[in-house]
Amino acid sequence: MKEAQRCNELAFLVQGKTLATGTPNTIKKALGNVALYTIELEYTPLTQKYLSSIDGLLLINQFGDELRITINEECNIEAVQNILDNKLGATSKLQESSLNLEDVFIVLTQEKAL
Repeated sequence: MKEAQRCNELAFLVQGKTLATGTPNTIKKALGNVALYTIELEYTPLTQKYLSSIDGLLLINQFGDELRITINEECNIEAVQNILDNKLGATSKLQESSLNLEDVFIVLTQEKAL
């Protein structure tokens, strides 16, 4: 999706249906007031179990040792950090990051899509 960021116009298609169209920034803004946080954390299936009950948490995505968490304004990020520290043994803090088009695509196409 890095190449898509350089395009003037994009379309996200899912099962033959157009899900989103526009410039990369327009598509990112279509999610509304969301934020992405990342943390270095070794994968464990317990991550999904512990975090999935938090309101406002839109996506939990693990890429290697990087955990990517997409949230909306309802989410209490301190509660997320608390679970990471106390139940999953995190040794670092969540860092706010920039959403990329891949993050947006995954949020839009998951079963609990906005």
